[in-house]
Amino acid sequence: NNQSSDGKMNFIVDSCPFPCEMHVAHFDHQQRGPESDGDRIFVKNLCDKAGVPFHCFFWEGNEKIDDHKPFSQEIARDWRRSNLQDLLTTLTSSSPYGLHTNERLGLVLTAHHRDDAEETILLKILRGAHITNISGMNKVAYMEQEKSQTKTTFAKPMLSVRKMDIVNYLKSKGFIWREDASNSSNKYLRNRVRNELMPLLRDIVGGDIILQNRLENLEEQSQKVKEDITARAEEYLKKSRKKAASNDRSKFFLPPDNIRFDLVHEEALYQWSKVRLEGRHSLSYEHIKRVCSQLTIYSDQRQWTLDVGKGRSLIRNGSVLDIEERNLSGKSKHIDVSGSPTSLTWSIVAVDRNRLNNVLDEIIAGDEGRQAITLTVLLPSLWSGNEAEMFYIGTIQGNEDITFIPPWRRGRSPIKIKEFLRGQKVPLHRRPYAPVLFFENKTNKERVAIAVFVENSTAENTEMIPVEGKGKWVVHADFDGQGGENESNERVCVLVRPC
Repeated sequence: NNQSSDGKMNFIVDSCPFPCEMHVAHFDHQQRGPESDGDRIFVKNLCDKAGVPFHCFFWEGNEKIDDHKPFSQEIARDWRRSNLQDLLTTLTSSSPYGLHTNERLGLVLTAHHRDDAEETILLKILRGAHITNISGMNKVAYMEQEKSQTKTTFAKPMLSVRKMDIVNYLKSKGFIWREDASNSSNKYLRNRVRNELMPLLRDIVGGDIILQNRLENLEEQSQKVKEDITARAEEYLKKSRKKAASNDRSKFFLPPDNIRFDLVHEEALYQWSKVRLEGRHSLSYEHIKRVCSQLTIYSDQRQWTLDVGKGRSLIRNGSVLDIEERNLSGKSKHIDVSGSPTSLTWSIVAVDRNRLNNVLDEIIAGDEGRQAITLTVLLPSLWSGNEAEMFYIGTIQGNEDITFIPPWRRGRSPIKIKEFLRGQKVPLHRRPYAPVLFFENKTNKERVAIAVFVENSTAENTEMIPVEGKGKWVVHADFDGQGGENESNERVCVLVRPC
């Protein structure tokens, strides 16, 4: 909300005990037509009357915006933060008070209030946040700047104030303000929490104060658990590296097999993943649970690969875990399928030559009913090696030129996977996200599509491997072993299951 007093904006500067200046930054996302223009003009007029410098940033044509990505709240938030950091750097690089550049400080103040913090807590719960991360907003946060080694200070001085208190104050003073009309739309999840869930919860528990107390108590307990678990997890990471006589922070060293993988290890794995992925992402709790299950059920397997989404694989090699980001297109380090319209993703459970039948029985018996599928393929012997590292599941996004031969086209020319999916009646908007089992020869970097999953396929084709209620896997004709086995080929079983 753009809330302000007419001509009173410089009260912060007037009451400050040391020399300072205030600037106003306005972001025009250009998503609401004339209404966005009205907001910008309103704020600029107030700044002009108060003599406060006004800085405006426009969404369209901004160099920080990737034109290939659609507008989203997350992208818009990152855009605002980045521009605020750059603006603050520029403003603190010179001083009208005769101070040296390194003596000049600055910070960004935003008007987030208590209602925003409570919405954030509920959003985290709805999105499955870890018990140690059920919190609202920090009053002060420090963010790294991309262009320098310094950090930008973001402060929220109004977090203890409710929006209704702000509105009542403005009314009592006769001040004029504008509301962002998009806040009343339920297009975004946060708006639904604000407009539907919050009023319902207040009604159920008996009012604002009771709900606020309960959310604050939950946040406080989460923080205490986090402080305790975080300290112990950091200690584990240090001791495990020391025990392994290694300072390599890119690897996660597992505890001995006779020690249960507990909550401290889970938190350590989460912390390590954040560092390993350079703060860009981290393992979700669902992924961590799958790792725990893998370590518990298949403790005797010393080498395996788990797909953990976004083109990444978690790889075990002995007592060490690592994360591999696959360069599938040659242009980026990973495939981003976060916007995928498909609800089904797959992971590789095991790759083996000899023991797959026994492993399959164990998985079906202990996997809470999730269906596991065995894909049997024949590979040229010159491709042999550590198959656990060579197989991975990706999508055709970024791999549009990869070709495929379904079994019923055996002996004919290969076709592009997207053409194959079109023939299988897969909707156009779902084709880029179709799961594909790839094999990459580490020697010559040759990459082929071994099998393709056709989601919700109803085709009654005996050459397709059905997955009840979900679709069917189709194995490339050159690798399904139905065209006659060659002595130079080796049979490999790949066990996959839906996440």
